[in-house]
Amino acid sequence: MRTIHFPLAKHTVFRFILTAGLLTGLLPLAAFGDTPSAADADGKFSIAIYPDTQTEVFDEIPAQHSAVPATRFRNRSQWLVDNKDNFDLRFVLHTGDVVNWEDDDEQLQYKVASNALEPLDGVLPYALALGNHDTHAASSAGGSARDVAQAKTYVRITTVFNTFFPVSRFPGAITYEPGKIDNAYQTFRACGTKWLVLTLELWARKGAIDWAEEVIVSHPDYNIIIGTHSYLTNTGEIAKGKGYGEQAPQYLYDNLVKKYASIKMVFCGHTGLIADRTNTGENGNKIVSTVAAIHEKKTNPVQIMEIDVNTGTLHRRFFAPFNDFSTGSEWQEHRKTITGMEFVRPVSEKPALSDAIKRVTALEQKKYTPATWSVVQAALTSARAVLDNPQSTDENYLAAIGSLAVATNCLETDYRAY
Repeated sequence: MRTIHFPLAKHTVFRFILTAGLLTGLLPLAAFGDTPSAADADGKFSIAIYPDTQTEVFDEIPAQHSAVPATRFRNRSQWLVDNKDNFDLRFVLHTGDVVNWEDDDEQLQYKVASNALEPLDGVLPYALALGNHDTHAASSAGGSARDVAQAKTYVRITTVFNTFFPVSRFPGAITYEPGKIDNAYQTFRACGTKWLVLTLELWARKGAIDWAEEVIVSHPDYNIIIGTHSYLTNTGEIAKGKGYGEQAPQYLYDNLVKKYASIKMVFCGHTGLIADRTNTGENGNKIVSTVAAIHEKKTNPVQIMEIDVNTGTLHRRFFAPFNDFSTGSEWQEHRKTITGMEFVRPVSEKPALSDAIKRVTALEQKKYTPATWSVVQAALTSARAVLDNPQSTDENYLAAIGSLAVATNCLETDYRAY
């Protein structure tokens, strides 16, 4: 038996060997990673952002509380699901104030909200940032603070919210505090890039911001999207007040957002209609922030942000599908295009595959048994096909490297050659 060692990246070392089929070196490469998607070829995909939905839960509560109907709130969710492919949607974010308060005996607002977001479950990954109305701080008196003296404590009591939206409802979510979705992140991949959606509590505690920084530092090849309820004012300025929280949005910007080139977008609600701003971070990167609270009483707006990683462009659109479910009823006046974005690209594994192919090609056929050499040749042919395919992903490169490594490790010496 002869062992060949390849210069694999540290995070790739032989995770492939766990797959029994690799021992033959002949499994189709599509079995090892994501098959390249035609949808990724153009470099474009979209995310959707819900505004404050606190006004939508009331007109969906029936006179008789025997059922929870599906009107504006759920209509938006179903429209996104139905148009997932049209927009190439990869993620959905809610910027908070999902409900107005938690105090009614039957928790009808939460039942409406849970039902309204149900179409997304298992179809589109999504995250919820908590607003002040989603906490114990909001009272039934129009959602105002129930006790100003205790508001700073009450705003961190989110038991009801986490009962209806437990961590288990968000597959893959990693949280700051066990069993609480208040501060969490999820990841996804799109068009050859990696993305991390980070949701932060309202007027966040320093501990939560420090945790968020650790998350960002530990994911250097991810593009970061932050969702938090209060960040911009209604005119698009970074808010300086901290309400009844611990740190103001300006602190969040100064101590987190502007420091890391990987942070690309911040989405928020809480106040105003629609406004945005573009900042330049400490590393010269553009940071695009959008506030869209809206508080609509008749329809159900949703923001669609198309991201073009090839051209470094963002295209923003707003729709109100309750007006016209078939067309989405676009709000044309809020279209906006932002250029000059630079997205983080993961370090390619292609050079490592090229190097592995060169090493295997340099082996001398006469030294090995015909049976084991044929396995190596099959793996080598497949690896070259992956290397030459312009649509191959890092998963495909890594799988090919793994196949070559296992095949060469199974080579047997032909002693007749000596």
